[in-house]
Amino acid sequence: MIIRFACAFFALVFMLPLSAFAGRVELFPYGKVLKENSIKSSDYLVVADQVKWVNNTLRLDSEIRLTAEGEKRLQLIDPGHSSKQAFLFMQSGLEARGAKPVFVCQGRDCGASNLWANQVFQVSRLYGKDREQFYGLYALNQEGHHQLVIVYAIKRGNGRVYLYTEQLTAQTIPPELAKYFGDQKPQLRSIEVSLSERKLSDIFASELFSRVKAMLDDNPAITLWLVCRVENEAATYADSVKASREIVESAREWLVAKGVSASRIATLGIGPFPLEYKKGGGTLDIHFVQN
Repeated sequence: MIIRFACAFFALVFMLPLSAFAGRVELFPYGKVLKENSIKSSDYLVVADQVKWVNNTLRLDSEIRLTAEGEKRLQLIDPGHSSKQAFLFMQSGLEARGAKPVFVCQGRDCGASNLWANQVFQVSRLYGKDREQFYGLYALNQEGHHQLVIVYAIKRGNGRVYLYTEQLTAQTIPPELAKYFGDQKPQLRSIEVSLSERKLSDIFASELFSRVKAMLDDNPAITLWLVCRVENEAATYADSVKASREIVESAREWLVAKGVSASRIATLGIGPFPLEYKKGGGTLDIHFVQN
């Protein structure tokens, strides 16, 4: 007799304190860095509002000038990935570090892309489709320093997607930004993926788990927890617990075969829970929790 299980995995990634991360913000994993340049200025422009062009002049309702040092990077994103995907990846990574958004916009709400490209960033390749642009300014306490991180993603008319970032360490923080540098802690992140009856290889081969593996590779003190629960009305409690343990161990073995160290993975099969699932379905939840 074939028994169908509705199973949900919970992967708990215990994150390091902020100081344990490398100083540079991680870029989108699918792309090529075209340019890297240092920044050092006593009057550096940071935009925290929609850009406008009035009387042949760039008009900003919220303009910030800083004495700052840092770097800027331009990345060409691989085909098949959108400007939205690249931007959301960066946003997720920054939020996981506890960064707070100062200003975020997308599409035409940001203003004309040619102004961002030629007037703000002075990178002509960033001139693209207004409706497919994304901009974010984030405040980050990075290793004891107050930093501002700028993220801009755009799709050009020729279909190419670019990601541009600036990471600035400010000598002093203007009063209007001080409130964003309060108590910053990594935020809990929860991502849900439908399991249905897919094979483990279909699940773990996804971009989602590529990101989890990259985090494990970059941070040796992080542990990945896989917790499986199984619901089957025809099985006893003991059988369900046994099945959940077998499934989660299979997941562990699959990850080890793909290069994840066995010592970095903890597993737990907990059998049935008093939760309702659709027949033959389930969920995959990824939780990022500070250690």
